[in-house]
Amino acid sequence: MLISAILPELLENFENVSAEVVQCPDLTQPPFNLTSEGLCGDENVFDIGDVTNFVPSFKREKLYNVKDLKQITGSDPLTIIGACGGPFPFFGADSEAKLSPPSVGVGCIVSHDPGLNLRLQHFHLYTDRNEGGHYHNDTEPNTIKYTGYFGVSKQFIKID
Repeated sequence: MLISAILPELLENFENVSAEVVQCPDLTQPPFNLTSEGLCGDENVFDIGDVTNFVPSFKREKLYNVKDLKQITGSDPLTIIGACGGPFPFFGADSEAKLSPPSVGVGCIVSHDPGLNLRLQHFHLYTDRNEGGHYHNDTEPNTIKYTGYFGVSKQFIKID
C-alpha cells in the first residue's frame, strides 16, 4: 500500500524510479545529521506560509516561529523535517542558495493541490560543508542518483 501511494508521485518527477519498503536508517547519523532517528510517529504535513509570501515580492511581515508550532499544531513531541525559507531577520536576506553535490534533501511530495496554492514537490538541500540550496527539478538525470526515504502523511494542515 505504501509503494502504491508513493510511486505515482515519484514517476511524475523522475524518469526512472524503483521503490521498496525498507527500514529507515538512523537519520541522526551522517550524511543526514537530523534531530530525529526516523520517519515515524504522528506523520502529518504542515504547509506553513505560501509561495505568495515570496512571489511576486517578499512579504517581510510573514514570520513564523518554529517555537510556536508545538502549540499551533497540537503535536508533542514535535520534530520538524522539511523544506523552509530561513529566517531573513537573522541572516539579513532570504537564505536559499545554490550548492554542489553530494547533498541531503528534506521535503515532501504532495499528490494533488485541493486549491491551497501548494507546491506539489518541495525539497531543500544541505551538505556537511554548511552549504544549502533548493531542489526545483532534475537537471542532470543521466549523472545524478537519488535515494529517498518517504512516509505517508495521515493528514495535511495549511497554516498561514
